[in-house]
Amino acid sequence: MGKHNLPSLMGHETGDKPQGEGRLHQYNESPVPTVSKFGPEIDNLWSAFSRSASLHPNNKCFGRRTGGAGPFEWKSYREVHESAVSVGSGLASFGVGSGDTFGVYGANSPEWALASLGGFARGCVCVP
Repeated sequence: MGKHNLPSLMGHETGDKPQGEGRLHQYNESPVPTVSKFGPEIDNLWSAFSRSASLHPNNKCFGRRTGGAGPFEWKSYREVHESAVSVGSGLASFGVGSGDTFGVYGANSPEWALASLGGFARGCVCVP
């Protein structure tokens, strides 16, 4: 794999190069306007997920095997959306708000993804 750099519109180098490390980069606040092919209202992961939940509320969203290689048990987009909003409300009750970061520590699972969606519902940034 080749070396990757951020496009100049997204960030720029700052300060001196620390010994043994690469140069520090700072992200620009608003590099370019975000325009989704789905419309200007889809500008983050929560709005994309919410749109899918509103268009396909009964479709399968999160699945888990019930035992070994057995069949999956599914949660619909509606169920996951409602649960994510509840998780977001729980985060808010702890004082976590828009622009704040929160951590999720655990194995990949539907619950892990639900926790991150709950934060996205509140405009938070998930730090896995």
